[in-house]
Amino acid sequence: MRDLVNAIGRWMINNPNRCVFAAIGLVSSVLILTIGFWRFAFIFVITAALYIFGYRRDKGRGFRSFIRRFIFNKYR
Repeated sequence: MRDLVNAIGRWMINNPNRCVFAAIGLVSSVLILTIGFWRFAFIFVITAALYIFGYRRDKGRGFRSFIRRFIFNKYR
């Protein structure tokens, strides 16, 4: 059993993207089956938007720069 766990751990270290996307796929499919597609899509869109907002905050850009970049530049 210990050898199996070590082998799985080595595989996960060598293939991190496969592990992450497989986990995302598993969680997504369970959510779709339990709460339905449209509720899942709504949760996904809100989560993605807040992830992007958090990413911008981490980089030192805030909500005001987002508004200036996307809204005010279009109408000049």
